[in-house]
Amino acid sequence: MNSLKPAWFEVTIETGTKFILDPVDEAEKVEQAINAGWIVKPLYYAPAQNQWQNLTNDEVNELIQRWSGELIFEVTQKLKDKNNGKS
Repeated sequence: MNSLKPAWFEVTIETGTKFILDPVDEAEKVEQAINAGWIVKPLYYAPAQNQWQNLTNDEVNELIQRWSGELIFEVTQKLKDKNNGKS
């Protein structure tokens, strides 16, 4: 299923005259143009707006545990390197 919505429509009538319609504000005119047999095509698409999804508490805790473990290892390694590999 296509999640993109038409941003504008270009309508061409029998004489070749073209005009632009906004599918939101002029939805009825778009439908009338289609019913009249005129050429109606989208000019370009605007991405559909998705609702923001936050991380769950479990996801945050998992990331904290994973990153903190890696960070401790990296700090320990950096200190060993800085101190000539001495433990």
